[in-house]
Amino acid sequence: MGQVEVIDRRQSVFGDDIQLQKRSSSYEIISNGVFLMSTENGRSEREMVILGAQHMKNAVHSVLIGGLGVGITADEAVHLNDHVQVHVVEIEPSVVEWQYRYLYPFSNQALEHERTAIIISDIQQWLRTNERTYDLICLDTDNGPDWMVHKQNASLYGKTGLELVRERVSVGGAVSFWSASPSESFLHELETLFDRVYEHAVSISHTLPPDYVYVACRDR
Repeated sequence: MGQVEVIDRRQSVFGDDIQLQKRSSSYEIISNGVFLMSTENGRSEREMVILGAQHMKNAVHSVLIGGLGVGITADEAVHLNDHVQVHVVEIEPSVVEWQYRYLYPFSNQALEHERTAIIISDIQQWLRTNERTYDLICLDTDNGPDWMVHKQNASLYGKTGLELVRERVSVGGAVSFWSASPSESFLHELETLFDRVYEHAVSISHTLPPDYVYVACRDR
């Protein structure tokens, strides 16, 4: 697995520990003792953007990303086309700081792009208080609907949270969700609220189980 070097450890906004560590040439973010993300393989984070855009009926002019992570999703979003505007909402100031200090090579400096804006806020609070809509919403919040590091995030994946997300998607647009595991109950909840729903298993390794991307489309 390789030796781990702790780069920085702080108290998160939830009151527990959040840590940036390095393993060989890869960086990892650990929250409350649980692995969240790594720079080693960002395929599923990129596929969350690609698959969401592919299932849309309209062109992508605006993207909202819930969860900066290591910046790979933002990099993929800003390069969808030459005019797309990208808003990235991240609740942890430490994650934003680490992006600037350590992780820019992995995101191609996505936050510095003139069409990208970073907002330090809770994604649910942002959705409630900002009534604008987006063509594509990509939610990489916690580890998905069934594996919560912080229970405060669970409401985003319930009926009330998903209804709010649907209101913020433009007609003809889509929402994509990253998940560490498949979730039949979440898939069913999406099917009750959206017009088309897709489940994609994204292979990231020959030895590890796939990540999952759920895409929910609003056609009317």
